[in-house]
Amino acid sequence: ETGRETMTASLSDDDGRTWSEGVELMAGRAIAYPDAVQDGSGLIHCVVDVDRRRVEYRAFTEGAAGL
Repeated sequence: ETGRETMTASLSDDDGRTWSEGVELMAGRAIAYPDAVQDGSGLIHCVVDVDRRRVEYRAFTEGAAGL
């Protein structure tokens, strides 16, 4: 079990009935309130509260994240 120190991502190709194995995107810090969206080109945009001090933005593709 992980707490708020690890953020993972999974994908579903069947409207949420099944999910891929989770891939760790960020670890080692207090992580809260992640939100993500995938744009039309396939790029995934993610924002997350880190250490309750700042909001971080990350952008990545499924392949680059290992999803």
